[in-house]
Amino acid sequence: MKNILIPTDFSDASYHTISYGIALSKSLNAEKIIIYNAYQPYISEDPEFKPVLLNEIDMYKEVSEQAMQKLKDTFREKISPGTQLICEVDYNVVEGGIIDVSEKYNADLIVMNVSSTGALENLLFGSTAVSLSKHSKIPVLIVPAEAKFTKLDKILLAIDLKNTKTTAPVDHIKKILDITNAKLDALHVLVREKDTDNVKEEEIEFLKTNFAGYNTEYYIEQAHSLTEGINDFAGKHQSDVIIMIPKKRGWLESIFRRSESKAVVFHSHIPVLAIRE
Repeated sequence: MKNILIPTDFSDASYHTISYGIALSKSLNAEKIIIYNAYQPYISEDPEFKPVLLNEIDMYKEVSEQAMQKLKDTFREKISPGTQLICEVDYNVVEGGIIDVSEKYNADLIVMNVSSTGALENLLFGSTAVSLSKHSKIPVLIVPAEAKFTKLDKILLAIDLKNTKTTAPVDHIKKILDITNAKLDALHVLVREKDTDNVKEEEIEFLKTNFAGYNTEYYIEQAHSLTEGINDFAGKHQSDVIIMIPKKRGWLESIFRRSESKAVVFHSHIPVLAIRE
């Protein structure tokens, strides 16, 4: 993970996320940190609303550039000497702009914030983070507003023990373990007792074979809901980050519906790393 992209809306929450991302970049020996802002005024389809004029777009651009310069001045000295800081603003929709910039700079990781506050901009930006975590081809790290960076010593992998051979992003996880030398706790949550019938021993054996040589433990635990099981386990075992795999079908699919994904990332103090299957 050499190139880290950190989108910003210039909120206090995003400043916190940039600080977190910079600390993370040092532990990952990152080569580039790209801080990006997509500015675009809200455009209503209501005919009573006037269209956005070009001079208004120029105004948004100027405001974005000024805010980015202030941000750059704030964080420039906190970047490791060997890491390049790139700051970019663009007239674009937020999610599309993030994807475009991630491809432009060959980003390995996107770091975004969410906030449980009622501020509209925080909720919109948080929704973008959740949406990206479902669709992005590269890993997305979602950082709650209360999260404080700690060395990644314990990683929780919330995994669906079904079709693991074709869905588990083993190589991605191994790269993270190689860099951090962290302990990996693999957790399958049983929401109903009958779910034990779906847990096949060969799925666990597949993980044990692929993660042989790594410090890994495997857990199957019951809970009233997936989010409760994941959050409770993470708190009890002092996990530093939670890895989740947004599947098209299966055990974790419901987690990445709007209400469930927010239940994890908005009500956890622990960052959530989404890696697509």
